[in-house]
Amino acid sequence: MRLICYSSLAWPLLACSLQDPNLEELRRLCEKDAGVNIYRSVDADGYHNASLPITSFLDLIKSDFEFIEFCEDKLQQKELLQEPGCGRLIRVPKDSGRCHPWLQQILDESYPEPYVRFRQDYCVEFESIPSATARYSYQTDLKSWQVKEGTGEYTRIRAWITDTHSSEVMGEYISYSFNPHPGNSASKSCYHLGDKYSSFRDANFVNRVLAQSGK
Repeated sequence: MRLICYSSLAWPLLACSLQDPNLEELRRLCEKDAGVNIYRSVDADGYHNASLPITSFLDLIKSDFEFIEFCEDKLQQKELLQEPGCGRLIRVPKDSGRCHPWLQQILDESYPEPYVRFRQDYCVEFESIPSATARYSYQTDLKSWQVKEGTGEYTRIRAWITDTHSSEVMGEYISYSFNPHPGNSASKSCYHLGDKYSSFRDANFVNRVLAQSGK
C-alpha cells in the first residue's frame, strides 16, 4: 500500500487515502483492452471446443446447440476415447436409441439443473471422428506473470471464436485478474472494478457470437 494525498478547492484540508499499486495496475490493464467485442455473429448448430475438451458435455446440455466437437491428446475421458483423437457430442431425442451409456449414466445420476431439464427430452450421442469438422472454433489463452516487487500474480485470459473457413476472428472476450497470494487467496478481476466489465459467465460470449436464433 502507499499513501495518496490530495487537496481541492471545495475542501482545502489535505485528504489522504491508502491505495494498492497492484490494484491500480489491474485497473490500468482492464482499461487497456478488457471487455467483450463481437465482430460478427451467426446462427450455428454447433462448434469445436478447442479450449477445454472435458467441459464439452456440460457445455452441450446447458445450451441449445445440436453438437459440440472436441479433440484430446491426454485422454481425460477414456470412456469416450481410447486413444488420442476427436469426438462429436450430439443432442438426440431420449427415445432415439442412440444415447451413449456412460453419458446417460451421468445424466441420470445428476440432479441439479441443467441435467434434469435436458434429460426430460434429450440424451447425448457420441461419435468418434478423425478430426474436428465444425466451421466455428472456440479457443482460450491464459497468460500469467509475477508482480515486479513482492508477491502476487497477474493473469490475462482471452477467449475467441474463429471461422475456420477464413481464419476470421468473430469475437473475443478479454479479462485480467490479480491474486496477491496465488493458491491462498481470492483473485480480483476486472468485473470487480466496475459494471462495464463482465465475468465470463455473465458475458454469455459463445452464445452472442454463435447466436442460436438469438437465444
